[in-house]
Amino acid sequence: MGSGQAESPTQFWRSQVVVKIGINGFGRIGRLVFRAAWERADIEIVQVNDPGGEVANAAYLLEFDSIQGTWNRGVTATESALVVEGREVRWRGGRDCAEAGWADVDVDIVIECSGRYRSVDLLTPFLQAGIGHLIVSAPVGDAGVPNIVVGVNDDAFDPARDRIVSGASCTTNCLAPVVKVLKDSFGVVRGSLNTIHAMTATQVVMDGFHKDPRRGRASSSSLIPTTTGSAKAIGRIFPDLEGHISGVAVRVPVTCPSITDCTFETCDPTDRDAVNGALAAASAGELAGILGYEERPLVSVDYVGDERSSIVDAAMTLVVDRHHVKVLAWYDNEMGYAQRLLDLLERIANRS
Repeated sequence: MGSGQAESPTQFWRSQVVVKIGINGFGRIGRLVFRAAWERADIEIVQVNDPGGEVANAAYLLEFDSIQGTWNRGVTATESALVVEGREVRWRGGRDCAEAGWADVDVDIVIECSGRYRSVDLLTPFLQAGIGHLIVSAPVGDAGVPNIVVGVNDDAFDPARDRIVSGASCTTNCLAPVVKVLKDSFGVVRGSLNTIHAMTATQVVMDGFHKDPRRGRASSSSLIPTTTGSAKAIGRIFPDLEGHISGVAVRVPVTCPSITDCTFETCDPTDRDAVNGALAAASAGELAGILGYEERPLVSVDYVGDERSSIVDAAMTLVVDRHHVKVLAWYDNEMGYAQRLLDLLERIANRS
């Protein structure tokens, strides 16, 4: 893991209340949210639901992770619960909100990690079941649902009004802190990005059918060009850049992490030292624990497990003609994102 991580500025939100949470969907993100939440004293995990999931297998996958390593917390299972360090967490395998039994548990906030519910219509049954707030671990298309990147647009939601909040995407969480620093320091006219993204569970091991033909090719055999919604999301977070940021993705045969290669035209003239200086200052100041700054010649494996949203690779920063800026930023697209979802949860809990 990349060293030099600063303590997150979100620490002051903690321990003011104990928030009871549920996790819906126990895939890559759901399991890492569970691991990370377990280590936070102000969060109590009450229930986990995974559509059609089997509890013994869930316990096995929670304890043993091929990317993030073994979680040594004495994980076992009963017929109806995950057991961690002797404490039970109710388990359900419901295929919809009613079958999951969310109305039967005392839960303040549910983190929706299944990827199946990405519209207000699909998410409303959770609220009708008595859940106070929902955090969705994916972009939500409805205009009324705020996409929040912790450290960037935290004030864009009102917990009394916005009972459904999106944590945006892992790539947006990587990109937005960089955009914020460049906008605040030099102004940004337009930009583009290419996220060189680790393979995910939506891809296939061998060639097969897929709605995106390229993603239907064997994930470990090719570099796979595809799309990303992160550029569009940046326009929602920074309205003055809407329509002025575009992007693509290339899925690569690496399990974790990812790196975003982004290029911007700035309003004010600048140079490499000024750009890196602004990013370094933000990483040690207002964005500590969210934005990192790394001068050592590290490679992707060094960032597996890194809890920050974005880590600037300082040696790769380029400036051409004083207005054309290129920044490369690493991110653990699993662990960093899981940590930000919990930071967002704590903000909601303490403002509700």
